[in-house]
Amino acid sequence: MQSLRNDCFIQFAVVGQASSEVIGHAIAYDADFRHARCAIGIALRGEATGRGLGVEAGVLFVSYLFQTWPFNKLFLEVPAFNLPQVRSLTDHLVREATIPQHQYFAHEYHDLHIFSIKREAWPLRPQQGYQSIKQATSSSFLRRPVEHAQ
Repeated sequence: MQSLRNDCFIQFAVVGQASSEVIGHAIAYDADFRHARCAIGIALRGEATGRGLGVEAGVLFVSYLFQTWPFNKLFLEVPAFNLPQVRSLTDHLVREATIPQHQYFAHEYHDLHIFSIKREAWPLRPQQGYQSIKQATSSSFLRRPVEHAQ
């Protein structure tokens, strides 16, 4: 499995529990340990969208990152056309910036919204344990990708 980005810090495959098929990726990139921050992204295959699986994978991934690494803040870059996909997380996100007409997609320019999630504001505390957070979700889970020799 190749990384979605050259500056990938860590990535997981998002796997549908019913099918055990890879339906997407969760990736952390641009990790900056001096300033305790990292950018994250979730990408799902088209047929896996619209069912809350990206939000569920995001909750697992953010919880894992805060439990495992000393990050104080995580960032998400969300194009305007993907804002509905993060709608259910807005209680936990802080809009840091909006960059007008920053991305070109489908023959038009779209704003890019930058959100952050701060450790102290994240409702699923690390002391709950990643396993209990994982067990609380039902339809998708994260799996570390296996590197294959070429």
